[in-house]
Amino acid sequence: MTTADDRIVVDLQQLNANRDGLRRDTDEMLGPGTSDAHGQIFRGLHVGDRSQSGEVESTRRALAYAMDRFWDNGVAQVERARRLVEFLDKVLAEYTTAEDFAKLNVDKVLADLETAMREPTSTPPTTIPKGHFE
Repeated sequence: MTTADDRIVVDLQQLNANRDGLRRDTDEMLGPGTSDAHGQIFRGLHVGDRSQSGEVESTRRALAYAMDRFWDNGVAQVERARRLVEFLDKVLAEYTTAEDFAKLNVDKVLADLETAMREPTSTPPTTIPKGHFE
């Protein structure tokens, strides 16, 4: 989408192709890849299984916490990609022709995009809290 002399010029075919590509990448690669990585990591997480050492236990807890954040961040990334696809679906349903885009309310679309991409309130922190290693 470009602007020229206060007109909005949209390549609907390219916008559809971008949306379809994002949907495919999310459904076929990002989502399954995140799930596969989670399973592989946690099947192999055996740090200090037989150790009584406090340092090893602390390391184990820190690593488990980091892996939990990895998983939570991966899930959030997949959710954001899916919300972006849903947003593009709505825009393309509302603006089906070049003439529709000429009437586009850019401020409304940007506000809708901001709402769609807003962080869910349940997203966990992405950093280890101070004192977690103690």
